[in-house]
Amino acid sequence: MAVSVLYISYDGIMEPIGASQVWQYVKGLAGEYAVILLTYEKPEDLQDRKRYSAMRDEARARNVLWVALLYHKTPSLLATLCDITTGIFVSFYLCLARRIQIVHARSYIASSVALWLKLILRKKFIFDMRGFWADERLEIGQFNIRSAVYRIFKWFEKRFLLNADCIVSLTLSGAKEIKKLSFMKDQNKRLAVIPTCVDLDLFKPDFSGGSRDKSVFTVAIVGNIKGLYLFDEMLDFFKILTEKLPSAKLLFLNRGEHAFIREKLKTHDIPLQSAAIKEVEHSRVGREIVHADAGLFFIKPTFSKTASMPTKLGEFLACGIPCVTNYGIGDTESIIEGSRIGVVLKGFARQQKENAARELFAVTEDKELKNRCRKKAEEYFSLKKGVSSYKDIYRQLL
Repeated sequence: MAVSVLYISYDGIMEPIGASQVWQYVKGLAGEYAVILLTYEKPEDLQDRKRYSAMRDEARARNVLWVALLYHKTPSLLATLCDITTGIFVSFYLCLARRIQIVHARSYIASSVALWLKLILRKKFIFDMRGFWADERLEIGQFNIRSAVYRIFKWFEKRFLLNADCIVSLTLSGAKEIKKLSFMKDQNKRLAVIPTCVDLDLFKPDFSGGSRDKSVFTVAIVGNIKGLYLFDEMLDFFKILTEKLPSAKLLFLNRGEHAFIREKLKTHDIPLQSAAIKEVEHSRVGREIVHADAGLFFIKPTFSKTASMPTKLGEFLACGIPCVTNYGIGDTESIIEGSRIGVVLKGFARQQKENAARELFAVTEDKELKNRCRKKAEEYFSLKKGVSSYKDIYRQLL
């Protein structure tokens, strides 16, 4: 009889991050384990009956029991408490009805549900951190350092770390920060590092050259551009690129922020005809970014970002696309530097951006660039390796 695993994610699998970083793993795990997947889906996704039915059918075909709860957004704190409470009741039922042995919780809200299953039902608990969530909310202004909400989540963070049977960090730098915590120094905890992995069959280079216009230098910006993303700095860097190469274009693959993007382009005096703004399903992202010459993302280098590994880094590299990013973001600097697969800015002064632009043009002239990017993706971001690492954790817990 297969081992039963309850996988809890506050991100829905009908949105891009869930499709990429939840469902792809679950598909790989379901062949060996009886996976019950509990997610919180946004109302607009559940109302798309065609997509919902297709996702439900795929889950059944993979022998995954998918339990989709409704995600509530407002009022923020009460909505989250409501979601956690609902998740606890549903999870208790699933644990008893399905004889769950392992509870795999992705990030903090899911772990707020899983902790009770560990304490009351004594289930094995994997705290899949995904970064310092409470500190990230503090850094983007959602929490105040003196607020009760921030202190409560930090209290829970400590309980997650102390009670977890295994802790998963996205980065080596994040794992080091966990070990530095005073209450963790004498703990003999199982701590694994598994980055945000990529389906290398879905994201792959176009070695044929395709029909892309090689006279146009295309810079891709994929995913969210708010929060800790430094979107103004990205657009400023692009403008510097256009001083060197006036034909440069922007490609945005984004969901729900198109009006904001257009407004920002106007603010930076970037013509709208210089940008293509698209919304595509996760399964099509790879086919879009292979048309780019470089991927671009700047993120505020805060404490929480030491434990962050942007999904887009692996996706770009898997497609043979070099990246331009900045220092202080998880392990990205150590992955990119020395491999000539991109550029890492040490600061955002104009001279530093100009130097980075020149370095990027030099990197993209290398005929072996695609191969190097792909090899680095295979080394760090292989989904098969990631699934195998989770399977090893599951086996060690039983």
